[in-house]
Amino acid sequence: MVDQQGPFQLAAALCFASPTHQQIRDGIAVLAEVCRKEFGVPARSANVEKRA
Repeated sequence: MVDQQGPFQLAAALCFASPTHQQIRDGIAVLAEVCRKEFGVPARSANVEKRA
């Protein structure tokens, strides 16, 4: 969910209410990869150093 109005226009919310443990792990892995590609962080994920 992304807030479209108010002071937190660029805020996003994650909900972990119903996915399985594996779905959460997989989703966080995808999020980390996107962040690494777009912003260069995290430089290390799952104890493996990532290079740009």
